[in-house]
Amino acid sequence: MPVSVSLLAISGALRVASLDLCADEYLLLLARPGAIASVSRVAQDPADSVLWRQARRYPANQRGLESVVGTHPNLLLTMSGGGRATSLIAERLHIRTITLGYPASIADVEANMVRVATALGDGRRADGWRRRLARLKATPLAQRDSIFLSGGGRASKHSPRGRRQCCFVRPTAAPSPRLASAGSTIRWRGVRARGPSTPTVARGLARGR
Repeated sequence: MPVSVSLLAISGALRVASLDLCADEYLLLLARPGAIASVSRVAQDPADSVLWRQARRYPANQRGLESVVGTHPNLLLTMSGGGRATSLIAERLHIRTITLGYPASIADVEANMVRVATALGDGRRADGWRRRLARLKATPLAQRDSIFLSGGGRASKHSPRGRRQCCFVRPTAAPSPRLASAGSTIRWRGVRARGPSTPTVARGLARGR
């Protein structure tokens, strides 16, 4: 971590803005309240974020660099990147940018947490969450049918509710007698009519934000 960021964190002058929901969550979980300059508007929506109450304590941005400049951040967190132009403009404004990788495993989540905590000036702020993740990895999970509701944010944005795309996930290789083979795409209406008795539904991108 650059010495300048360390000094800002120590002095209490570090101000961090996040531009998308995933980055918002890392920031809200790891940062000191006084270090949060802004979070994306999506973080304040109860339909999208479990941390919406916490997020509403801070100014909301429109997920673009131009909407956070007024909150005077000196560190920008993003997972989508925002493009090379965003990084170049941020650099000219003396705003350091950190682009996090999309996690594909619990280990990736842990790595992102350590990276964000370190950027915030104290890597130890991730220690509690690392212990929780370690317990999670050590906990045997019941194998059950589950459903991931997403549609990549496109089908649900332009189609009626009954036509949302859903991906069925089954922990075994055998096809489900109620739905379809693992990884197949079905309509939300079909899930409601023939879904598993205890489905798990993830709605992260379901509203097309």
